[in-house]
Order: sequence, then C-alpha cells, then structure tokens
Amino acid sequence: MTQVKDIMRHENYVLSPSDSLTHAAAKMKEHAAGVVMVAEGDKIVGIITDRDIVVRCLAKGGDPKTTKVREAMSSPVIHCIEDDSMEEIARRMAAEQVCRLPVLDHHMKLRGLVSVRDLCGVDNARGGEVISKIR
Repeated sequence: MTQVKDIMRHENYVLSPSDSLTHAAAKMKEHAAGVVMVAEGDKIVGIITDRDIVVRCLAKGGDPKTTKVREAMSSPVIHCIEDDSMEEIARRMAAEQVCRLPVLDHHMKLRGLVSVRDLCGVDNARGGEVISKIR
C-alpha cells in the first residue's frame, strides 16, 4: 500500500502569522510555490495560498504590505499523517474540498506537502476522481 510519505514533496516553506502578504507572495515566488504553511514555533496554525492573497486581500482593496498572513490564511489546518494511505488522503481531499494537504508526523511536526497532482503522478484515475469531487 502506497503511503503519503512515498509521494509527498518535502517542501517546508513556513511563514509567521505576523508576516505581511507581500512577504508571503515573495516566499511563494522564491520557491515557485502556490502555497506556504503558517507556523507559530513548530506548530502549524494555518496555510496560505496565492488565491487566498487575491481573494481575501486584493479583491477587497486590501494592502498586501500591511495585511498580515493571519488575516488571509486558512485555519484550522486540514492535514494528513505521513503514513496515511493514498486512499485515505484522496477521501479526505474530496470530503474537505482541498487540493493540498500538509503532511505531519506523529509528533505533529511538518514533514512536507501532498497535492492532487502528486496523487495523479502515482494513480491518475484516483487523482482525477478527487478533482471531479472538488469542483
């Protein structure tokens, strides 16, 4: 059985909730990523995407230089554990209507990120099924 740790990306880009959205966007650009985890100490408290910045700040006329990550991030974080099965994360993504999940270990430390695209790379049919349920 394929587990999340077999297909996840080891991306651990992390921001503070008090960082500006401009800083978040720069971090995304630096790592060519559309998502960054948000942590206080070593506890994941949120996740922010490029879409969150647009919809929760820019579209409302907000200033990304002064708007904080905490104001645009999604929280609480829907996550998975590194030894969850592909079937389990596919069900969770579909049920929660998300395309990405932070991957934590059993001590709740960030290990990486898994996306629908990662699922498709291993099982195109399963990834396609998740995508159809999300849309």
